[in-house]
Amino acid sequence: DEDPGVLKERMTCRFEDLRSQLRSRQFKKRAVGTLPFVLTPKLQIAVKLYVLCKEQKKDAPSWLDARTNQPLKTRTSWICEDTGAELQDHQIQTYHVYGGERVMLSKDDMAQIKTIAEPAITLMGFKSQERMRDYYNYRSAYFMYPDEGSMIGSNVAFHSLLLKMDVKKKFALARLTSKRSQPRFVALWPQREVRDDEQVQRAPPGFHVIFLPYA
Repeated sequence: DEDPGVLKERMTCRFEDLRSQLRSRQFKKRAVGTLPFVLTPKLQIAVKLYVLCKEQKKDAPSWLDARTNQPLKTRTSWICEDTGAELQDHQIQTYHVYGGERVMLSKDDMAQIKTIAEPAITLMGFKSQERMRDYYNYRSAYFMYPDEGSMIGSNVAFHSLLLKMDVKKKFALARLTSKRSQPRFVALWPQREVRDDEQVQRAPPGFHVIFLPYA
């Protein structure tokens, strides 16, 4: 017969594992976004980015009405300098002085000028994992996982690249371009799937997207 103390400890561990699984299912990770992962000019797959760890910050202060104690709504208006009338969106334009004259630019023109590249993660090359330093990881990293629903075949190509990089002890350099920020160089660090003795997943397979400083 098994020792009651050992049996109790084993049941406690299994209960903790079950509770951890229930919690992970209850709080599903929401993807930050879906982007194409450009491996070559003629080959790309679909991936999703997740935030596994994020610094908790204070909420922005709310302005309240002194009489009713109700939240106030902020509204910005542009006023014409000549007439004093409120300007509408179609009346506001941006210009650039060229040759002593004002060249008017529309919102579409400005968006095209500010767009350096289409949103994507573009593979730039590979480096040995010995070249990576701990202090490069100066902010919370993303986690990249394939999105088979957006592009069929993404899982196979993604995991093939991950296993090959892990065997050769390499990490990838890539350029991350999103809609809301400027392009940044990132390191893609491979992570294999980890399971315990009970075949419970402890770490998913994927890439840690590490934002590189000064890049």
